[in-house]
Amino acid sequence: MLSALARAEAEAIAALPPGPLCSATLWEVEFQTGLAYATRKGPGDAERAAARFALAWAVDAERRPLSGLYGPDVGLAFVQAVDAAARRPARPVQVEVSPRDARVAVDCRPLVVEAGLRPGLHAVRVDAPGHEASARVVEGETIAAALPEAPGGLGPWWVAGALVPTSASARAAVQRFAGTREVVWVEAADGQFVARRVVDGQPRRVARADSAAGAVRQALAEAGPGPRKADEPRRRTGLWAGLAGAAVGSLALGLGLGLGLREPPEARLQLVVR
Repeated sequence: MLSALARAEAEAIAALPPGPLCSATLWEVEFQTGLAYATRKGPGDAERAAARFALAWAVDAERRPLSGLYGPDVGLAFVQAVDAAARRPARPVQVEVSPRDARVAVDCRPLVVEAGLRPGLHAVRVDAPGHEASARVVEGETIAAALPEAPGGLGPWWVAGALVPTSASARAAVQRFAGTREVVWVEAADGQFVARRVVDGQPRRVARADSAAGAVRQALAEAGPGPRKADEPRRRTGLWAGLAGAAVGSLALGLGLGLGLREPPEARLQLVVR
């Protein structure tokens, strides 16, 4: 039972982004884990049960076990664990992650370093574009993770529209994905759109225009047709990622040369590989 719950815990932290679904799922897993320890009643199991009940409370502070289903004894043990955890003051949190722009989520919420963390167990997920995520339960106020590079692709960050030109990890991930192809980044700045053409990871040209497509056309026009291997396979892949509101400054707009670009509808950006 406990081994199955441990696997479910690891999968939930790794797969679910911060939000209500993560909180609801992880609360149930941690509560059932605490219940399993409380039922086993071995040496130290009472403390382990209390720690898991406290973690369930950390991911969803409003939820309580159903007394009609689990009985008053379980409800009392849960409340006692929550009361003990709530009395512990938050301590400063130390974050040591690589890459430095990795995203850190604790207990199904984005980490707020200034708020600190209470002593005890915490569900921590660390991820970054182009890297494998780290997802585990830790004890204490230090969050440390060195993320290895992912084998390839842009991963869920691309799907979520979260690749921003200011992120070194995002730039590196897109460059690895592009290989020797050229990359054009587009971002909004001062009422215009700025297209930055990058070749082999090095900036080559910056163009400005009143539209995203216009800026990209200028950057590509400056590049010229460019050489192309005769045996290089031609492939064209379209990927769409929606952005909140009208902000357009977040994704790689084009890979390669000679793209037939048009103004994307509803502030959506397209990645095209040729």
